Amino acid sequence: MVIVVVFLSLLPQGQVSVEVPITDKVAHFLAYFALAFVALLSSRQKHSFLSILAVQISIGIFVEVAQSFVPGRTPEFLDFVANSLGVLFGALVYLLFRKIKPITEK
Repeated sequence: MVIVVVFLSLLPQGQVSVEVPITDKVAHFLAYFALAFVALLSSRQKHSFLSILAVQISIGIFVEVAQSFVPGRTPEFLDFVANSLGVLFGALVYLLFRKIKPITEK
């Protein structure tokens, strides 16, 4: 998932022929929400929670900075905000999910 999000985020403008029926900020939010939620859900180590969030937010920063080197792309602070909010909301939903369905130790 990370590779797909980074790849699509770094394609030069006009390379993606798929029209998304939502605003780009919502797309950023949903993509990073999914990345964080799936990463947290697949993690087996409890202490990795903050590490996963830090890595996901760092990916958002990297992508926005890297876009300054891609033709037709420009880094936007609000994209970074949408990415980070997606990560944080994904973590919140994960925590709520775990309250409902606790991790069972084997």
